[in-house]
Amino acid sequence: MKMNVDDAPKHAAACIALLDAGRLAEALAYCADQRIDPPQCSLTAESPNAHKLRMKAMDHLSDEAWWRKRLAIGARRDMEMARMRQQRQASEND
Repeated sequence: MKMNVDDAPKHAAACIALLDAGRLAEALAYCADQRIDPPQCSLTAESPNAHKLRMKAMDHLSDEAWWRKRLAIGARRDMEMARMRQQRQASEND
């Protein structure tokens, strides 16, 4: 699956729908399914800090700019991996 920065609104909207339904765990899984490291937070801890981290995770998951940045990083990583594979194959064929 190729990462496309233009998909940021789609991913943010998908997470907003999940979060509006109270499904933070599914929103985090959706993020991981897109090959994006999800924000770190505890789903079960009851401390003020855990609550703060959950709120921050929800803010990130619903933010198009957050998605755009991570999709751009992923696209660059994919391009670099493809370039390295090409170089390796070229050197094997020499």
